[in-house]
Amino acid sequence: MSVRATYYLVSSLNWFANVVPMAVSVLFAQSRGLSLGQIGVYGAVYALTVVLLELPSGALADTFGRKRTYLLAGALALAAKVLFLLAFDLSGFVAYALLWGTARALSSGALEAWFVDALQAREPNAPLQSALAAAGSYNLVGLAAGTVTGAMLPGLFAWLPSDGAAVLTPLSATVIVSAVAQAAVIALAALLVREPPPDRGRVGGRSGLRSALAEVRTVMLDAAALTRGSRPLQLLLLGECLVGVALMTSETLWQPFFATRISEARLGEASRGAADLVAHLLGTTAAADARVLGFVLGGSFAMGVFGNVAATRLTRLLKGRNALAAGVFQGLQAVAFVVLAWQTGLIGATALFWLTYVTRSAWSSPHLALFNAAVPAARRSVMLSVLSLAGFAGSFLGSLLLAPLAQATSIAVVWCVCAGVLALGVTAYLALDRLTSAAGPDGRLAGPVAGAREGS
Repeated sequence: MSVRATYYLVSSLNWFANVVPMAVSVLFAQSRGLSLGQIGVYGAVYALTVVLLELPSGALADTFGRKRTYLLAGALALAAKVLFLLAFDLSGFVAYALLWGTARALSSGALEAWFVDALQAREPNAPLQSALAAAGSYNLVGLAAGTVTGAMLPGLFAWLPSDGAAVLTPLSATVIVSAVAQAAVIALAALLVREPPPDRGRVGGRSGLRSALAEVRTVMLDAAALTRGSRPLQLLLLGECLVGVALMTSETLWQPFFATRISEARLGEASRGAADLVAHLLGTTAAADARVLGFVLGGSFAMGVFGNVAATRLTRLLKGRNALAAGVFQGLQAVAFVVLAWQTGLIGATALFWLTYVTRSAWSSPHLALFNAAVPAARRSVMLSVLSLAGFAGSFLGSLLLAPLAQATSIAVVWCVCAGVLALGVTAYLALDRLTSAAGPDGRLAGPVAGAREGS
């Protein structure tokens, strides 16, 4: 199987596996007796674990091998899903969060780094932006399919006991399917990903292990030096951080926002079409509301595919000016958030919510093409971990500052603030476009930055 097909298959199936329980994960934890406050505790444990391990895990991938690291991450993810299935109190869910956070950190950037290097080795002239856009489209299909599957599974297994003391329930069916899919990801990665094994002398034995751990430290120091010495990398990390704020506001606030729109659609005569869709096609129960929400979120992932198509066409039209393309889509995302904030109808709100995902997906591939062009292959995994860390930092800041603001004011106000944050990112990409004016057709950065420490 080709490098492209291998990456697209393994990566999209991995996202499918991860997202299947998402639609009911909070309900599942509540059915096991957890309060919303306790759910927030294990969620914070997960986020903190990822933040603490993000850089060391990227360094491990560069040192011990991307495939080995990804397989280890998959094994830990599978174990975490089993813990999630068997958790019945806060300590069990915290143990799950620790293991799942470790798996998430280990997988971050490992498979993507393998793909970029393997693709460039086999197709030296292949445009990186379009390859990453295609990967993003396959991942979005996996996310959409996983979301819809997770929303439908509890209804298919309604004959199982719903008692919170039971292991097998309609809600836990999503976790079991997720675990089975995760096992398939591990098997496919083991069979299909081809990577030369690391030097056995370097990683074997006590002296080899000490040497390898010292190299991990060196890799992390290199990552810090690369970031400090590169203005393009700093601008790209800023853009990632700001989009992290937007992503957090989407994932945290969309459910209460649309719950209100669904209720208003049933009551309001002005939205008769939306009321008919909700009431006549899906019903009027709480389960029907969950299916509507699953349709909204699953549709947003599916619509994101059009963003990747648009990104490829725009970058071609702009003759490879990836920074300008990323800035255009970031600006459109800001506009979408502003208009979405003041939508009162279900149909209009759904369309605008989907547009935020279309523009965010379109932003992603030129942004990632620029970032991969700015880092040396030998440090690609750890630098992709740095990029992920920037996104988590934005999510953390958004959660810390904007969630309380939404409670004190409204979701509409917060999404307008979010639009302003994204507009700030546009200025970063305009500055980056000036810095990369001498870039090649794939957005490769000119000068010493792209080749820095290549041989280290």
